[in-house]
Amino acid sequence: MAVDVRSPELKSWRCATTADGTTVEATMATTIVFPVDDVTAWSATIADPSVVGFTAGKDDGSVVFNPGLTPMKAGSTTVTLTDGTTTVTITVTVTD
Repeated sequence: MAVDVRSPELKSWRCATTADGTTVEATMATTIVFPVDDVTAWSATIADPSVVGFTAGKDDGSVVFNPGLTPMKAGSTTVTLTDGTTTVTITVTVTD
């Protein structure tokens, strides 16, 4: 039996606002992370949520998790991220 093992890949931006207007190419093994100052403030609207899913950032007091996107299937979708003040729109293209 063959097993498809893919190494995880991480795509990250120093600030979410530097991603505005860009196209992000990702594989199914990619996690797209947005390092931001206020991790709990960011939310996302995804045009086709079957392509990528959004994971909200959180701070549990002992560790901080940045918001990010996880590929769900091959395809392309537009993602709009906002913290209520800044809005960032990107296109994400996922390949196998």
